Amino acid sequence: DLGATSVRYRNLYLSGGVFLGGTGSANQLSDYEEGTHTITFPNSSASPSGAGAVYTKIGSVVNYVGSFTFPSSSDSTAVNISIPFTSATNNSLGQIFTNGVTNKVLFTGGGGTNYMRIYPDNNFGTNSYADLSGVAIYFTITYKTSE
Repeated sequence: DLGATSVRYRNLYLSGGVFLGGTGSANQLSDYEEGTHTITFPNSSASPSGAGAVYTKIGSVVNYVGSFTFPSSSDSTAVNISIPFTSATNNSLGQIFTNGVTNKVLFTGGGGTNYMRIYPDNNFGTNSYADLSGVAIYFTITYKTSE
């Protein structure tokens, strides 16, 4: 036992991580980080407005939450949206919400990339980025990182 209810430690600094519930490598918490991230469109001349995002990284899992307003754009290919850490796999979990229009875009990730992609989705009534101009997009993405 370390400390007591009436005598507590204020800060604890460890260089090798913490083992929770056992001594195996699966029980080691070696990385925890919280921060903000600036959303950019690395492959587009367009820039998002009203953009803001935060993330929490625990081990190799990143929870990334943010929002932006889609700019006017004549881009015809997928728009890449920057993410705070390189994605380890093609598998990501996420949800997109827009202002009054649900499922107007698709949001997918790619393994080994530092971005997620947003596509206009013609299955939901839009075929171009012009249709997304001025649309507020809110997202929550959870993905594994290779970092």
